[in-house]
Amino acid sequence: MGKNTSNPNSKPDDSKTEYIEEKMLQVALRVGEAFRRDGYEAVIVGGSAIEIYTSGDYTSGDVDIAWKGKSNPPLRDMLDIVKTLGGKASNGRCYIIDGIFVDFVGELESLARTPLTKIEDRDGNYIFVNQPEELLAERVLVSIEPEERKEAKNCAKKLVLAGLKKKINMDWNETKRIAGLNQYRVEKEVEDLIRKTKEEIAKEGNEYGE
Repeated sequence: MGKNTSNPNSKPDDSKTEYIEEKMLQVALRVGEAFRRDGYEAVIVGGSAIEIYTSGDYTSGDVDIAWKGKSNPPLRDMLDIVKTLGGKASNGRCYIIDGIFVDFVGELESLARTPLTKIEDRDGNYIFVNQPEELLAERVLVSIEPEERKEAKNCAKKLVLAGLKKKINMDWNETKRIAGLNQYRVEKEVEDLIRKTKEEIAKEGNEYGE
């Protein structure tokens, strides 16, 4: 997946979900550019990253931002930069910018060997998104620990579906490698999810590729 197929500068669709996704992307791009000017590289992670990869099929409603490379911005810098965007603090490291909640979650933790996805608008503003292979392993893990969570499992399934239908670039070998790492240990669960999702697609008569 190179540039995201959703254009942050396009007019919002009548669909509320698509409108939220567009607005979320616009805010994320503004955050990325504002912090980059001060030397900080923002990366969209968590549920908001999955929302982008699934084109809004899964919705998180906020933007989770981690920091790549340089150490986390000091709290004072966060406050000052957010103010330049017309935003305000909500609580802790959570802010509201143009009606969207933005959570600064700390340093980027990624074990994936695949590159980060870059989302860019027509003006050249851009922000990175965490790798889908890592997001899948993480979401599968939280779907079973400390207890079964159907919402998280459904979220993981939607991400697998986007990969199987080739809406995003998903490296399946890397997906399995990450799932088997000691930090996750969900290789069997991920393989089962991929297999079951393939079977559902086959029943619908759609094509998929791995």
